[in-house]
Amino acid sequence: MSDLSRAYKNLTFPQLKSFCEAARLGSMTAAAVSLEIAQPTVWKQIHALESHLGTSLLIPHARGCRLTPAGEQLLQLAGPLVSEMSVLSDRFRALTGATVQRLVVAATPRPCEEELPQCIAEFENRFPKVRLVLRQLADHEIVPAVLSGEAELGICLQSSPVQAGLHSEKCYEFEPTLLMPHHHPLTRIRKLRFEDIARYPLLNARGSEPDHVVAASLERVGAYDHPDRKIELQMARTIRRYVKLGFGVGIVGKPKGQPPASDIAERSLRNLIGYRQYISAVYRPRLTGNVALTGFIDELRRANRSPQGRARRVRPR
Repeated sequence: MSDLSRAYKNLTFPQLKSFCEAARLGSMTAAAVSLEIAQPTVWKQIHALESHLGTSLLIPHARGCRLTPAGEQLLQLAGPLVSEMSVLSDRFRALTGATVQRLVVAATPRPCEEELPQCIAEFENRFPKVRLVLRQLADHEIVPAVLSGEAELGICLQSSPVQAGLHSEKCYEFEPTLLMPHHHPLTRIRKLRFEDIARYPLLNARGSEPDHVVAASLERVGAYDHPDRKIELQMARTIRRYVKLGFGVGIVGKPKGQPPASDIAERSLRNLIGYRQYISAVYRPRLTGNVALTGFIDELRRANRSPQGRARRVRPR
């Protein structure tokens, strides 16, 4: 009997967990990052599992690994069991109320300022035994904070796949919206173009638009070079305030379906821009099914859910 077989002669939960994570990510290295263990440990656990079952489960290739037919069958059997076992202790504590759980949420400035306050209030009402900690971080700091364990949950703008080793869930979409004073000439144009917007001072700062396609279109029509443009802003709430004061027009994202403000005019740009940006929740796979984490994501979605019926907006005449 080999040293490996002797050390892992019985089937264990860590073996199944390493196998399922490598199968999900298509890489033993990515599985090691996700599970926060060494890559050789993942390799040993999977090979011990193969030795115990007497069959090959994963086939390595240049970019990672793929399942064998036997591996696919095992994944169907073991996947649900591993998911349930991974969150057993969290669910038990939640049911018994035996301990006070701590949930650290890292979020970018926009959600912290606009969408999270209501969500946090509702979450604390539903989960009084969970100690919630909110940390505001820059966009590029969210994923590293979650990967390092500094935060259990990250809330950030997401327009591309996140790094391997993290789960990502879409929470709500942003509808691109043009803000302007009431009775502004842009409210009367039937088919709006970027060239039309560029005729008026744009309050958005150059470089603040996260969508590169939209930013390039604004640059192309000279929207950032209007002679009367003297204010450059980044936060949606600040842009709203200066639009109300009459300093120009602004483009912001607002949760899809939320009713418009009454003190300024709003016009959807979905036909011009489409839905390109959304807020995502990112977390490590081992927290899948965590009651508090799942509850926070649910509250975030609920707080930004579209109301019944379509919001009334400015319609061009």
